[in-house]
Amino acid sequence: MSSVRTRNDIIRIVLQNRGFNMQRFADLVLRLRLPIILTIILLTLFFGYKLKNVHVNSNILIYLKPDDSSVKLFNRIGEQYAGTALAMVGIEADDVFDYLLQIKNVGA
Repeated sequence: MSSVRTRNDIIRIVLQNRGFNMQRFADLVLRLRLPIILTIILLTLFFGYKLKNVHVNSNILIYLKPDDSSVKLFNRIGEQYAGTALAMVGIEADDVFDYLLQIKNVGA
C-alpha cells in the first residue's frame, strides 16, 4: 500500500534531509526574540533616517543620448506644447468607438 504525500510533507522531508529542523528554528527565534525585534527596529530606524537622502529623478532624458531621435522628438513636443507632463492621443477613424473597442481587446 502506497502512502500519498502532500507537498508540505515533501518539503518537510527535504528540509530534514538537509539538516534543517523547523522546531529547532522556532525555538531559536523564540529564545532570541528580543534581539531579533531590536535588530529589526534599529534597521528600520537606520534606513528610515537614510531615506531622507534619497532623491528620485524622474527626468528620463538624462539617461539617454541627447542626439537620439526620440529625445529630439520629446524635446520638440515639450517646446511646442510648453511642457511634457501632459500626453495627448489623437485618433482619426470613421468610428472612434469601434477603434477604442479594438484597442481595449488588444490587452485581453
